[in-house]
Amino acid sequence: MAQLEPGSYLGQAFQRLGDGDGDSSDDYSSDTSYLGSSGCSANDPSDAEPLGSGVPFTGELRHREKHRQRRHKHKWNTRHAVPTLKPEKPEPYDGRADVQIFHKFMRQMTEYLYGYRVRESMHASTISNFLTGHAYRFFVTTVSSNPRRWPVKDFFVELFNYCFPVDYRLQMRDKLRNWDPS
Repeated sequence: MAQLEPGSYLGQAFQRLGDGDGDSSDDYSSDTSYLGSSGCSANDPSDAEPLGSGVPFTGELRHREKHRQRRHKHKWNTRHAVPTLKPEKPEPYDGRADVQIFHKFMRQMTEYLYGYRVRESMHASTISNFLTGHAYRFFVTTVSSNPRRWPVKDFFVELFNYCFPVDYRLQMRDKLRNWDPS
């Protein structure tokens, strides 16, 4: 994404999104630290998977794990309860080329998706509910043919590329260069 300086706050926000798999250590950790890679609560024992494995338990292992979970369910729930406060709905984004508005939308939308534990396959479709104008046109023309294949990071990067001018970084550099503090 050549329009942004990687060290800018929006560039860093894109980096925090990771690769869209939800297990990046920089991934909005203060808001989504309770999420596993599947988008489900890591604190919910019913979602447990063996460490180092991307597949669910089978056979005897599943039986032993469920038995252990039942035995420790009360202790588990009282110590590691998922917060019940849900994030507010994001303000709709209309496609304006304003970095602060875009960053706010991206942050609010990420908190919304993970706060409500929206399945990864539904992320792009859910985001589209909060798009209007030029931004919604991006969804219709680019994403709507197969929204399930759009990870959050890819969606936001392409939305940014669609809504912001190609020479945005140069425009900001010129604006800074021509800025007169007096």
